[in-house]
Amino acid sequence: MILAGKLKMVSGFLLFTLIAAHSNGSAIRISNFAFSGNMRDSVKSLFVYFTVSWDNAWRNDKNYDAAWVFFKLRHQDDSRSHKPVQVKLAGHKMLYNYLNNVNPDFYVPAHQGGLLIYLSKQYRGNVSWRVKVDFDVSKLTSIDFSNNVVFGDVFAIEMVQIPGGQFYIGDEDPIKQRKESSLFDAATKGKFLVNSERSISIGDNRGSVNYFNNDLPQFRGDMTGTVPDSFPKGFKQFFVMKYEVKQGEYTAFLNTLSNQS
Repeated sequence: MILAGKLKMVSGFLLFTLIAAHSNGSAIRISNFAFSGNMRDSVKSLFVYFTVSWDNAWRNDKNYDAAWVFFKLRHQDDSRSHKPVQVKLAGHKMLYNYLNNVNPDFYVPAHQGGLLIYLSKQYRGNVSWRVKVDFDVSKLTSIDFSNNVVFGDVFAIEMVQIPGGQFYIGDEDPIKQRKESSLFDAATKGKFLVNSERSISIGDNRGSVNYFNNDLPQFRGDMTGTVPDSFPKGFKQFFVMKYEVKQGEYTAFLNTLSNQS
């Protein structure tokens, strides 16, 4: 879902007029969207109010769904000048709960490119929250707020949390190992257990993962090296999209790309 609006400055404060376009795919909705703040004084601030709602939300003892929300701003006179807006690491809050007594939690990743909003406790049903999100104004130096009008876009995507935990990769079938170059544990020739985010070596040594080369070029490699610590192994929790992106949604996102974003 994509929202676009016009940011106007009145008496040194920023106000937002909303123009919204709703999609027919995901059930997520963002409404009553408004920027506010003060970007002219020595102590600057910029934040956004909006209502986020979606259907069939859940949280149980295993996992939960969430809304991933991120923002872009552009200059009034340049429709190709969109720039991502980074949010603060903390301080976001719910202002009003419209449907139930379950409040949201917020999570901001280290890159601050947006935030996840999700149920704070176990529940299943529809949700609708009025929230306030603060932007990190120390990282808005490339955006000029002196011309009084700035256009903005916001994207919201439904996500699902995949819990962390150990799992096996590869195949213990020797035929698949030979014909399809399936991965296997170098010591046992069986499936390889991933039980941490530590680096994984490739080769014949105990504790390594290995494979056989065959005649097909797409299944060949040098059979050496290391999967580094920094490469995600899937042991830690991660999030995936609940629904596929529609062509119209992807087109709308492409329309906010520029050489600055």
